[in-house]
Amino acid sequence: MKVWKIVFSVIGIIPWIFIISLLVFYVHADSILGYWPVYDNPDPAELNISNWYSQVVIVATVAWYFSFPAFVFLAIIYMILK
Repeated sequence: MKVWKIVFSVIGIIPWIFIISLLVFYVHADSILGYWPVYDNPDPAELNISNWYSQVVIVATVAWYFSFPAFVFLAIIYMILK
């Protein structure tokens, strides 16, 4: 039982890494620009911070894409076993 709880907790944390990295980028862009960025004003690629954040967001996105099917698969197995 404890192993299932750990596995589901780890898989459940992965989407939050993506969400938090986007929110931190948004707040950091606000502190640089002096106003909240809106759609395509400015283009995120124009900001100097986008290089670092884009790498984090891409890794988090890929991890999220792989964790979702794993979560569904493990949830089905858990329901069958329990």
